[in-house]
Amino acid sequence: MNFCLVITNLTGGGAERSLLDLAEALKQAGNHVEIILFENKINYKLPKQTHVSIVDKSGFFKNGLIGKKIIQIKFKKLLQKINARFNFDMTISRLPFSNEIVSKTNIPNCYFIIDNNLRNEIQKIKRKNLIKGIRLLNRYKKII
Repeated sequence: MNFCLVITNLTGGGAERSLLDLAEALKQAGNHVEIILFENKINYKLPKQTHVSIVDKSGFFKNGLIGKKIIQIKFKKLLQKINARFNFDMTISRLPFSNEIVSKTNIPNCYFIIDNNLRNEIQKIKRKNLIKGIRLLNRYKKII
């Protein structure tokens, strides 16, 4: 099978490490694995023969509304190009930013890893800014 794994970057902790562990396990089971990053930031050793594609190599990565739309367009273009070669059986997205962008591209056979701490994060944001917390919750309702 052909798998596409999507995440913002490979600089953080648990989510990034678990994505690479998943890539390694899929490779060992004889599958083809592609990793797509939104930013060109990698602080981990990649599994052997795992190809990484970068959506935004410019370093001008932005989270705002316009930045997200630009990243979404670039991601969709890159995914179509790679998918033409490998015809992915499954796309798996990890972390809130990636999940939001990937969900807007209407990819078939796409799955999202949503961490258990999302509820706590939304509650924390709501306490600081109710409107931001509600917007975040509504974004995740669209994904789920």
